[in-house]
Amino acid sequence: MFMNSVAAKTNIVFAIIINSVLFSLIHLGNPNVTILGMLNIILVAVFFSIYAIWRGNIWGAGAIHSAWNFTLSCVIGINISGISTPSIFTSDLSGSKLLTGGGFGFEGGVVLTILLLLLIIFLSYRMISQKKVVK
Repeated sequence: MFMNSVAAKTNIVFAIIINSVLFSLIHLGNPNVTILGMLNIILVAVFFSIYAIWRGNIWGAGAIHSAWNFTLSCVIGINISGISTPSIFTSDLSGSKLLTGGGFGFEGGVVLTILLLLLIIFLSYRMISQKKVVK
Protein backbone atom coordinates (compact mmCIF):
# COMPACT_ATOMS: atom_id res chain seq x y z
CA MET A 1 0.00 0.00 0.00
CA PHE A 2 1.35 3.43 -0.99
CA MET A 3 0.56 4.95 2.40
CA ASN A 4 2.65 2.31 4.21
CA SER A 5 5.64 3.00 1.96
CA VAL A 6 5.44 6.73 2.68
CA ALA A 7 4.97 6.08 6.41
CA ALA A 8 8.07 3.85 6.50
CA LYS A 9 10.17 6.69 5.10
CA THR A 10 8.56 9.56 7.05
CA ASN A 11 5.76 9.14 9.61
CA ILE A 12 2.14 7.99 9.61
CA VAL A 13 0.60 11.47 9.86
CA PHE A 14 2.50 12.68 6.79
CA ALA A 15 1.57 9.45 4.98
CA ILE A 16 -2.14 9.95 5.74
CA ILE A 17 -1.98 13.55 4.52
CA ILE A 18 -0.23 12.60 1.25
CA ASN A 19 -2.60 9.67 0.70
CA SER A 20 -5.63 11.89 1.32
CA VAL A 21 -4.48 14.70 -0.95
CA LEU A 22 -3.73 12.26 -3.79
CA PHE A 23 -7.15 10.62 -3.34
CA SER A 24 -8.83 14.03 -3.52
CA LEU A 25 -6.94 15.03 -6.68
CA ILE A 26 -8.61 12.14 -8.49
CA HIS A 27 -11.94 13.92 -7.90
CA LEU A 28 -10.76 17.44 -8.78
CA GLY A 29 -12.16 17.36 -12.32
CA ASN A 30 -15.61 16.11 -11.31
CA PRO A 31 -18.66 18.17 -12.32
CA ASN A 32 -19.92 20.81 -9.88
CA VAL A 33 -16.85 20.46 -7.64
CA THR A 34 -16.69 22.89 -4.72
CA ILE A 35 -14.13 23.77 -2.08
CA LEU A 36 -16.29 22.13 0.60
CA GLY A 37 -16.69 19.07 -1.62
CA MET A 38 -12.92 18.76 -1.98
CA LEU A 39 -12.48 19.23 1.78
CA ASN A 40 -14.97 16.41 2.39
CA ILE A 41 -13.15 14.14 -0.06
CA ILE A 42 -9.90 14.82 1.80
CA LEU A 43 -11.65 14.09 5.11
CA VAL A 44 -13.14 10.84 3.83
CA ALA A 45 -9.68 9.83 2.62
CA VAL A 46 -8.30 10.58 6.11
CA PHE A 47 -11.07 8.41 7.55
CA PHE A 48 -10.36 5.60 5.06
CA SER A 49 -6.64 5.82 5.81
CA ILE A 50 -7.17 5.62 9.56
CA TYR A 51 -9.67 2.80 9.09
CA ALA A 52 -7.17 0.84 6.95
CA ILE A 53 -4.47 1.27 9.60
CA TRP A 54 -6.88 0.27 12.37
CA ARG A 55 -8.05 -2.88 10.55
CA GLY A 56 -4.64 -3.73 9.13
CA ASN A 57 -5.74 -3.78 5.48
CA ILE A 58 -7.45 -1.71 2.82
CA TRP A 59 -10.40 -4.06 2.14
CA GLY A 60 -12.81 -2.57 4.68
CA ALA A 61 -12.18 0.97 3.47
CA GLY A 62 -12.76 -0.18 -0.11
CA ALA A 63 -16.00 -1.90 0.91
CA ILE A 64 -17.28 1.19 2.73
CA HIS A 65 -16.38 3.38 -0.26
CA SER A 66 -18.13 1.03 -2.71
CA ALA A 67 -21.23 0.64 -0.54
CA TRP A 68 -21.47 4.42 -0.08
CA ASN A 69 -21.21 5.15 -3.80
CA PHE A 70 -23.58 2.34 -4.80
CA THR A 71 -26.24 3.18 -2.20
CA LEU A 72 -26.30 6.93 -2.80
CA SER A 73 -26.03 6.82 -6.59
CA CYS A 74 -27.58 3.57 -7.82
CA VAL A 75 -30.23 3.13 -5.14
CA ILE A 76 -31.17 6.58 -3.81
CA GLY A 77 -30.32 8.56 -6.93
CA ILE A 78 -28.09 11.29 -5.49
CA ASN A 79 -25.06 12.64 -7.34
CA ILE A 80 -21.79 11.18 -6.12
CA SER A 81 -19.01 13.75 -6.26
CA GLY A 82 -20.95 15.55 -8.99
CA ILE A 83 -21.53 12.44 -11.09
CA SER A 84 -25.04 11.25 -11.89
CA THR A 85 -25.81 7.58 -12.57
CA PRO A 86 -28.98 5.61 -13.34
CA SER A 87 -30.72 4.64 -10.12
CA ILE A 88 -33.63 2.68 -8.71
CA PHE A 89 -35.16 5.77 -7.11
CA THR A 90 -34.98 9.41 -8.06
CA SER A 91 -34.10 11.89 -5.35
CA ASP A 92 -33.74 15.62 -5.36
CA LEU A 93 -31.81 17.28 -2.58
CA SER A 94 -33.55 20.57 -1.88
CA GLY A 95 -32.60 23.31 0.50
CA SER A 96 -29.40 25.12 1.22
CA LYS A 97 -26.48 24.02 -0.97
CA LEU A 98 -24.30 24.40 2.11
CA LEU A 99 -26.25 21.56 3.73
CA THR A 100 -27.15 19.43 0.69
CA GLY A 101 -24.01 19.88 -1.40
CA GLY A 102 -25.98 21.11 -4.40
CA GLY A 103 -24.96 19.60 -7.74
CA PHE A 104 -21.93 17.90 -6.20
CA GLY A 105 -24.26 15.79 -4.06
CA PHE A 106 -24.30 15.03 -0.37
CA GLU A 107 -20.49 14.88 -0.42
CA GLY A 108 -20.41 18.64 -0.94
CA GLY A 109 -22.39 19.57 2.16
CA VAL A 110 -21.44 20.63 5.65
CA VAL A 111 -23.52 17.81 7.18
CA LEU A 112 -21.01 15.32 5.80
CA THR A 113 -18.11 17.49 7.03
CA ILE A 114 -19.42 17.24 10.59
CA LEU A 115 -20.09 13.49 10.26
CA LEU A 116 -16.59 12.82 8.90
CA LEU A 117 -14.91 14.87 11.63
CA LEU A 118 -16.84 12.90 14.26
CA LEU A 119 -15.92 9.59 12.62
CA ILE A 120 -12.23 10.56 12.44
CA ILE A 121 -12.22 11.56 16.12
CA PHE A 122 -14.07 8.40 17.15
CA LEU A 123 -11.84 6.05 15.16
CA SER A 124 -8.67 7.82 16.32
CA TYR A 125 -9.86 7.46 19.91
CA ARG A 126 -10.57 3.75 19.34
CA MET A 127 -7.09 3.21 17.92
CA ILE A 128 -5.46 5.00 20.84
CA SER A 129 -7.55 3.14 23.43
CA GLN A 130 -6.74 -0.20 21.76
CA LYS A 131 -3.06 0.80 21.55
CA LYS A 132 -3.10 0.42 17.76
CA VAL A 133 -1.33 3.73 17.19
CA VAL A 134 1.33 3.48 14.51
CA LYS A 135 4.45 5.59 14.93
